[in-house]
Amino acid sequence: MFRSIFAAFVCGALLMNAGCGSADRGPQAQLTGKVTFSGQPVPEGIVQLSKVGGGAGASANISADGSFSVVLVDPLPPGEYLVLIVPPMIEDNSNPNSPPVQKPKEMEQIPPRYRNAKTSPLKVTLKEGANTADFALEPEKK
Repeated sequence: MFRSIFAAFVCGALLMNAGCGSADRGPQAQLTGKVTFSGQPVPEGIVQLSKVGGGAGASANISADGSFSVVLVDPLPPGEYLVLIVPPMIEDNSNPNSPPVQKPKEMEQIPPRYRNAKTSPLKVTLKEGANTADFALEPEKK
């Protein structure tokens, strides 16, 4: 009973706080775009943004047509962001002697260099308000 009352109180407090104070957070930005590999839409995955120098970050799922939209309750502050494109996580049941584990889905359309903060060449500079950026991924050079 106590847990139910406490959970209801916490949920109510979070909901009330969600709309408060947005006007005093300064300029905010949103980002939409499309992810392609060799000119074709990447059908699934996640776009991850990390503010260069630390701080804000966000992510968005990639739709079947390659589109994504980073629109949050608390949008991102303007500035430069490192962009990673990562595959979705899947459950791996391949080892019958251990419980299932989450691992990245194997996807040729998202080469490894775009998945790692040290190797991703993708960056975007967000200005206040709505922004659009498309990310064209290319195969690894052999």
